[in-house]
Amino acid sequence: MEIPGYYFDREKNRYFRITATGPHSRDAIKKAEQRAELQQENEHAKRIRNPLKRIEDDHIYQYLYSRQTTSNIPSTTLINACNRALYRQMKPIQHLDEQYSCTGFADFRSGEAVVAYGQGLLMRYGYQCEPRFQMWNMGTPWHATSSVTSLQLGPSYTNMHDDTPRQTVYGTSFGPQKSAELWRYSFPSGVDMDTDIVNNQSNMISNVTREQPPAVLDCRFRLKKSCLWTTHCTRDKVVVGSDHGAYMLTSCFDVLGQISTKTAVLTAQCLDNGRSQAWIGCRDGRLLLFDSRIPRPAKLINQSKVATAHVVSLDNSGLEHQLLSVDVERSIKIWDMRCLRRERHGSLHHPIKHLSGHDTTAGQHIAFDISHHSRTVALVDGRQQLHFWSLDSNAFDNTPFWTSNHFENSRIQSIHFIDSSQHHPSGNGHSNSDIPSHAPGLVALAETPQRSGTSFYWFTVPS
Repeated sequence: MEIPGYYFDREKNRYFRITATGPHSRDAIKKAEQRAELQQENEHAKRIRNPLKRIEDDHIYQYLYSRQTTSNIPSTTLINACNRALYRQMKPIQHLDEQYSCTGFADFRSGEAVVAYGQGLLMRYGYQCEPRFQMWNMGTPWHATSSVTSLQLGPSYTNMHDDTPRQTVYGTSFGPQKSAELWRYSFPSGVDMDTDIVNNQSNMISNVTREQPPAVLDCRFRLKKSCLWTTHCTRDKVVVGSDHGAYMLTSCFDVLGQISTKTAVLTAQCLDNGRSQAWIGCRDGRLLLFDSRIPRPAKLINQSKVATAHVVSLDNSGLEHQLLSVDVERSIKIWDMRCLRRERHGSLHHPIKHLSGHDTTAGQHIAFDISHHSRTVALVDGRQQLHFWSLDSNAFDNTPFWTSNHFENSRIQSIHFIDSSQHHPSGNGHSNSDIPSHAPGLVALAETPQRSGTSFYWFTVPS
């Protein structure tokens, strides 16, 4: 029953006189009703079971059942949930041992790998994932001028003289007389593994391989009185970071442009968008969009004063206008280029997402990789545990969906997602058409101080 000039409080179960001011005024009553409605909606949302949580199951068979019974989930979300269900089954199936100590710089791609060891030693390997993970030496090792500071497998090309495919590898190292070098080597593309190596069940990398020509130095870029810390290449461009800025080069190391920075450039990614652009991360924590056509940064992200270790554009993951950064404290942040707002001049930008749930002890070399195909981020924390996060924009939780056990008496130097390998031994019943059906995998390079060597751990879904 309503009484003119009064209102009924359901919590206290009594009538109160409406006043002009105070807790019983019309404005206060309206705000209290809005708070009560909002609280009721939140409680109702908690009682409703999240449909996405239903497909976040630990086993792939339970996921398939959930996919059939949950019809209101978008297809992209279902695919990403399937990837997470697969990655949850990953275990360290096998490991291979190498006598040299890895420096943390390596790259795996399409059945070929290049690993940098101490004193500038570079070794080339072939690898296969099926029927089991195996690696074998390919060709003669070679040396850079000094310690390697970055490494990446570049695009392949066809030699015009003999029509043979060649694979390129880019890297930076310390040069002679207080200089630094950016170099590009090339070698013939790899051959298939010999059949007799398939039956080799040892945990050592096989040395039985066909004779391969040595790597050839194609071109070199030298910078005096400075150090080169990072490099990244696309089909026709190369970006390299130094103590005082970054350079944009052609594939033959002709300078397209340069930019000066206040601190050293520690990481970079060249964008494959048809323009001479690259994201660079500096020692002072700033992220800059380097465009060789203009003399100053096109965009600036001002974050905390912690050195940036990795920067990756998420365009290839289907997340346009987004950028992922990892600093030396292992903090993972995702930025949206369309909403970089600051409250006042000089204040910090704020990320749209912060991946957490891991130990953030600072480190000198951060083992990190990203799979754009499955939208999965992998990182090793300070406790030597491997973590997986999902980049699904509809995810409700920013914590890891999979965590490995501790790597005892080992220090992980580098990790690499492997979706497929093109090289297969002859006569093993596998062909390139089987590649899409392979289970996901990851290689972790761990240094073992007790025996002064490197172990290659292979993570995949057990059969």
